[in-house]
Parts: sequence; structure tokens; C-alpha cells
Amino acid sequence: MTTTIYLSGYLCILVSAALGMRTRMPPWRWLAAGIAPAATFAVLRGRTGTDTAIYQDIIAGIWSGNLKVVPRTLEPGFVWLVRALEWVGHDPRIVTAILSLLIVIACVVAFGRTAEDACVFATLIFPLFFYDMAMSGLRYGLAFCAAKIASDEWARRRHGASIALAAAAAGMHVSAVLLVVLLQVRRLRLLRYAGLAVAIGGVLFAMHHDALLAKFGLYAAFTPPAQMSGSAPLVLALLTLAAGWALLARMPRTLVFLFACEIASFALARVSYAGLRFQWLVLFAMAGLYLLGFLRLE
Repeated sequence: MTTTIYLSGYLCILVSAALGMRTRMPPWRWLAAGIAPAATFAVLRGRTGTDTAIYQDIIAGIWSGNLKVVPRTLEPGFVWLVRALEWVGHDPRIVTAILSLLIVIACVVAFGRTAEDACVFATLIFPLFFYDMAMSGLRYGLAFCAAKIASDEWARRRHGASIALAAAAAGMHVSAVLLVVLLQVRRLRLLRYAGLAVAIGGVLFAMHHDALLAKFGLYAAFTPPAQMSGSAPLVLALLTLAAGWALLARMPRTLVFLFACEIASFALARVSYAGLRFQWLVLFAMAGLYLLGFLRLE
């Protein structure tokens, strides 16, 4: 049943993409139409989803002040958003549904601006990330979409809006800081983006070093992953690199850099679950911006 739901949602968005491209419909319209069936399932899922029940407990804990169920590493932006949503009703189930709806809207906004971005979402981002973003990883779903919009705003020279969106993304999930940096790799020279990454990391560590240390301690407390853990995102990253090479008839340097980051994350996954999270983050950057996006930017 679950497989049928996933495949039918993917088929709907592919059909919508084909019809939209053929009729030259604005990309955000056919993207919204294609994502609607899967979005309906995500919003009305109840307690279905790996982390749905956990998020509902966390939301209730934020409202009641019960810190026993609220992780120390929870980012402040998500906490503020949950508190702001309390006015719609004191029911965590309603709030998780609203958060899923916000992720759907964020996906359309982030990837519906151009036909290329919409095609990337329909063919790669949707099957790999959408259901997990909208049903389990609510924080990173909002954060990754905000990071994508921030990258687009920077390209349009709207630097103030870009910085604000990047800060909002980091406030939802701290790993979005790394994604923001990766999305700027193609625009910044080596020393500049390396310096930017160090500066952002230093500021975050200075502001939230206790939470960051707690997060690393949390990963350290887990049993190390199996030796084959992380193989799936590594293979997908290799396929993305090969696709970029085939489309451009040359080896794109930025994809090579990102694939090197993927290999480094895979190595980290031998000893820590943090590496697995980094692998999927790097894959999101590769799939979301650098496959079809290279056709118009390089």
C-alpha cells in the first residue's frame, strides 16, 4: 500500500511535468498541480511517518514547557514557529499538518520559479526527499527549501533577502548553514567560500556551542553505523555526477567538488551517524541545483 502511494504520487508529478512543459504552462502551476496528491497524503497522514509522533510530543512539550521531551539541540527558529502556531488550536496534530503544508508551499516557491528547477524537483528531489521532508524531517524540510530560495535571491543580487532567508534556514535546522555554503560553491572562489564557511561556523559555535557539543555527544552515544551504511546516497551521488558529465559532455568541476564532499561524508559515516546526515545534505545540493542547473549556469 505504501509503495503504491509513493509511486502514484511520483507518477502524478511526472505526468504534470510532461503536460506543463508541452503546453508551456508556468512551472509553479504544473508543479503545484503535480505535487497536490502527495501533499494531500502528507498533510492528512495522522500519526503516519517515522518521526511524526516524536514531533507531536515535542510540540506539546514546547507549549507546556516540559523540557524532558524537548531536545537541547532543537533550533530556536523551529521553537518560535511552533509557539506562533499555537493560536490555531492547542493540538499538536493540527500543527504538524500545518508544518507539512508549509513545506509543500516552500517546495513550490523554491523550485517553481524556472522550468529547469521544477524539472529537477519532479525527477530527483521529489522521489528522494519529498515524503521524508513533509512527513518526518519537518525541520530540515523547511530549512532546505529556505536555503534554496536564499541561494536564488543571492543570484538575483537581493543580498539582504538572501541573508535573512539563510538565517531563517539555519534557525530551522543548523545543517542548513552547510547547504547554504554548498549552494554558493559555483559562485564563490575557493578562498572566499572557505572563509565564509569558517566565519559562519565560528559564529554559530560561539553562539550555540553548548547545543552543538550536545548534538555531537548525542551522535557519539549511538552505536556506530554498519559498514554499508551510506551506500545508497553515495551511489546516487555517483549517478548524479555521471548524469552531469553526460549532459555537459565534460566533467563539471563543482559536481566533482560536491562528490568529494559526499565521499568525505561517507567516510565519516563509518564512525558517526552525523556522516549519514551530511551525505543526504550534499546529495540534495547536487540534485537540487547542479544537474539541470548546470545547463544554464556553466
